Amino acid sequence: MKLRSLKLSFDRILLIITVCFSANTLSLSLDSDLLIFNADIYTANNKNPKADSLVVNDGYIVYVGNYLDAHHYVGKSTKLIDLEGKTVLPGFIDSHTHLSMGARLIKGIDLYNMNSISDWQSTILENIPKFKDSEWLFGARWDHTLTSNGELPTVSDLDELKINKPIALRDIDGHSMWINTKAYKRLVNEYPIEKLQSEGVIYNEDGTFSGILKERAMELVDELDDYQNSLAVSNKDIQRTLSFTNSLGITGMHDMPDEHTLRDLKQLAKENKLYSRILFGSIIDCRESDCIEEHLRRGSLYKHSNRNEFLLSPYFIKLFIDGVLSTHTAAMQEEYSDKDNHFGELLYLPLEIGEIVKKSNDAGIPVAVHAIGDAAVKVTLDVFEKYGSREITNRIEHAEIIDERDLVRFKKLNVALSMHPNHGTGVIGKYISERIGAKREKNAYVWNSAIKEDAQLMLGSDWPTAPLSPMIQIADAIFRVGPFETNDRPWYPNQKLSFYDALVAYTLTPAKVSGVDKYIGSLEKGKYADFVILNKTLNTFDRKEFLATNVMSTFFFGKEIYSANN
Repeated sequence: MKLRSLKLSFDRILLIITVCFSANTLSLSLDSDLLIFNADIYTANNKNPKADSLVVNDGYIVYVGNYLDAHHYVGKSTKLIDLEGKTVLPGFIDSHTHLSMGARLIKGIDLYNMNSISDWQSTILENIPKFKDSEWLFGARWDHTLTSNGELPTVSDLDELKINKPIALRDIDGHSMWINTKAYKRLVNEYPIEKLQSEGVIYNEDGTFSGILKERAMELVDELDDYQNSLAVSNKDIQRTLSFTNSLGITGMHDMPDEHTLRDLKQLAKENKLYSRILFGSIIDCRESDCIEEHLRRGSLYKHSNRNEFLLSPYFIKLFIDGVLSTHTAAMQEEYSDKDNHFGELLYLPLEIGEIVKKSNDAGIPVAVHAIGDAAVKVTLDVFEKYGSREITNRIEHAEIIDERDLVRFKKLNVALSMHPNHGTGVIGKYISERIGAKREKNAYVWNSAIKEDAQLMLGSDWPTAPLSPMIQIADAIFRVGPFETNDRPWYPNQKLSFYDALVAYTLTPAKVSGVDKYIGSLEKGKYADFVILNKTLNTFDRKEFLATNVMSTFFFGKEIYSANN
């Protein structure tokens, strides 16, 4: 250790001497804005994967490499930062976020990680003062699989709180909603009972309302004006939410904002206050409207760049072909192991979704399809094969269970995978074995198999259904240990990712798939200076050490936009 310290001290002295000399030798100096040196840099560039020096000028990276060569880029006004071995990573690009939902969650009631209905009830009561008299009570992230009996909550569980206003709470997956009688009466007043029964409103055997809405039934609540007015978030709410993403090292997102959020994002961009590059998808009911025309309208209206720097850009159309495993609505090829003769359901017929894919791809628009069960994944691949364009990189979101015979098709069809590590680790020791059984477990959350088949694997959070932190998500990908495991034993360790593969899947691949890797995704000369400094040298072999490592600074276009010290 002493020899290493002496060498580092000598190298620093040499650098200072060299920099001083260079500052007086302007013919050799480019007088850049910033030099970071003595760092542990992962570039996500396989031609130059590691470095210890990074130089930034005018928002762009001008050099990545050995710090002894960095003096060619240093002048009198260059700021020097000695990181003393701390790790630097490219800015994270989350491949699947819901900013609008996240902002509402911050404003509403968060039931995350609570394991009893009584805890949910207490939290609801505690949050009543946050809401105006005219507003619905709203929130999200209850998880019935954490409770002692694993059963869904009931309308009585809400009604007994005696709250004289409508209540609507989405579950952790965002595919079920728990409402009280007052909210149900709003639906009855607005829609025929036949529509409620056909759209996924769940009734008890005696015909009484259960308290649960599934899948399309939730859209009936979403369409109520008074509910939407209650959900409305301010520009400041969006700005606070974005600041939270920056604090975790996120500088880019594939997001699915509603139009209100798009307006706020555009305004922030015009005011030079948007410190994230957002490629936005449109969630549109293509049965009810021309989703291609609507997406193009949004793209034309909200696209925004500053100088040569893109900030807001239209990306894909988002569709849902099935539900989720937790409520047995994900479409499976074989019946659920814990529910006889039940296979889940497809929300679109193949022909229906095929026509949308063809029209979208013909217009140059990628399609992203939510497909969780192996039947849903297979049908979606079939649709892309028959109707999609190989020139367009379409996507499958989640793909939690994949028939191993379908893995090779992703590369062949130029279909990218957007997967979410915490969705996998979050069900280890919980309900996954019950739902699909031991035989199919090997086909669950097959991250490494996707890499081996040369699929374009992107990682993301699906926030707010799971933790937003890329460090948590990457830890889940490389260690594959669930929160209910006490011995750090990995679940199907053959599906763990290397740190490098996980990093690339959280940075470069999302940039490539969305066609912006010329600008972002890796630390290379000529790209935007979007990067993250961690608070110490990253240990990629020890899970506890890894999870104890935090973001110290986030830089966006060469500017520090987050500091843990401020």
